[in-house]
Amino acid sequence: MIDYVSLFPVAVALIGTLILAYTDLKTTYMPDAYTHSMIAIGLIWVILFDSSKIYSLIVAGATFLILFLMYLFGQIGGGDVKLFTALALLIPKFPKSLAPLLNSIGINPVTNSPIPFIFTVFLLAGLIGPMFTISLWYFIKLYGIRSKVKDYNSKLLKALLLFFITLPFAYFFYVFSEAFSLIFIPVLTSMLILPFKNDVLEHFAMKKKKISKLNDDDVLALEFIPESKKKKLGLWRKTFTSPELKKIKSKAKKLGIKEIRVYDYLPQFGPFIFIALLLNLMFGDFLIYLLLNA
Repeated sequence: MIDYVSLFPVAVALIGTLILAYTDLKTTYMPDAYTHSMIAIGLIWVILFDSSKIYSLIVAGATFLILFLMYLFGQIGGGDVKLFTALALLIPKFPKSLAPLLNSIGINPVTNSPIPFIFTVFLLAGLIGPMFTISLWYFIKLYGIRSKVKDYNSKLLKALLLFFITLPFAYFFYVFSEAFSLIFIPVLTSMLILPFKNDVLEHFAMKKKKISKLNDDDVLALEFIPESKKKKLGLWRKTFTSPELKKIKSKAKKLGIKEIRVYDYLPQFGPFIFIALLLNLMFGDFLIYLLLNA
């Protein structure tokens, strides 16, 4: 029998992530009103109804700390950190009450994965997003402007070399498990873009932005900001918290510095988080499901 009440946080997670995926895709921004509301609902649910409160709070805390460190070094947006933290509170483990519903349509999900649910969502989102879809998209776009890319041919040769060096490992995974070897496709596509990292940032991801308009979701193009400007403003990493941004804006105003380079056209992660969440809710730990159903 399906316990529909226990699926309330799952519904909140799905609807909230879908809305945030849409806003991220349309505006490149995840509104705090949604992420903060999801975190609040998740906390209330854990405190009042969760039978594994300590486990859930530890998973959510670890999720926030790990992703916040990534955020500090410009590897992920502030909205993404808040969304993953909210999901860790709402769905700390695979909701076993979904299993009867999935069984009725012929799916036997992995319900006892040793890996926290949110970690598998993050890993899967990274595989299908940045490592596969976005890498392939940028590789094709770079070919279209190859005349503007410095040393394009030598970088292409390096990319192909990395691809073919990695290919035998993909074959090993294929022999071991045909279905599980699918995860190696994103690894291969990421090799193609590795030598072009700075070219992607320079040609597709960067623009000038008024310092007064900076927010905690912005990622500074630290590699392309003059050293003198970095020293004057005290810039040493790519992202800053709201209190730190206030100090930077104050310094910039005193020094008469109005604009700064930011990575403002980076592909949005939100849609891939939603896809990964959906797949993991359907199959449990999706990667382990592939391994077991080879």
